[in-house]
Amino acid sequence: MPRGQIAMWILTKFALLFFIIGLFSIIFMFEQRARANTCDMQVQRIADSIAGRLAQILDSPVEDEQRSFPFEIGLQLGQNDVGRYYVNITDRQIRGTTKGIILVDVAPSNVRNCQGFAKVDYSDKNVTLNSIRSYQKTLSRYEDRIIQLNPSDLDDAKRTYYLTMIKCSEKVYQGRKYLYIQDCNQKDFKACWSFDEVGSVIDQTCGFNT
Repeated sequence: MPRGQIAMWILTKFALLFFIIGLFSIIFMFEQRARANTCDMQVQRIADSIAGRLAQILDSPVEDEQRSFPFEIGLQLGQNDVGRYYVNITDRQIRGTTKGIILVDVAPSNVRNCQGFAKVDYSDKNVTLNSIRSYQKTLSRYEDRIIQLNPSDLDDAKRTYYLTMIKCSEKVYQGRKYLYIQDCNQKDFKACWSFDEVGSVIDQTCGFNT
């Protein structure tokens, strides 16, 4: 085979190789973008659902009320692609008051640039956050108390199965009002905080025998 034909054959093969690589790169970019869009929709849906339940319980005229949010173990990012995720609940309270904002932040562990966020304002509430993963930080005007929920934890004892939300009031004239938010690590919802457990923190503050 003449050198010219050999050179042309080599160039053709390289051109075909680069075309295939470029095609796969484009397909990969589209798949990653579709994955990110799916992730964004799912984490925002979770954040909005949690904030919606909090807003409902805070705005309800009922004095004592309980709501919950059950978690799926992972995000469905594709046909065979399940992503792990976590949820941060922040009580950002204005110092020296019973007013503040509850921030809901949802993010995956393995997808970049994907985040869901929502917030709910509250007033005249003493807020308690309960979780095995909690911390706090002090800002200029606010006190941040944060719990991290992990629905994707592979350890059953640490996995978040439910977010429990309870609003109640002391059974006295002009009694204090409370909002309890619990990271419930129990498979059985009945084992989470509730009004029914005698001697519990809810019963001690909002029970009829206090």
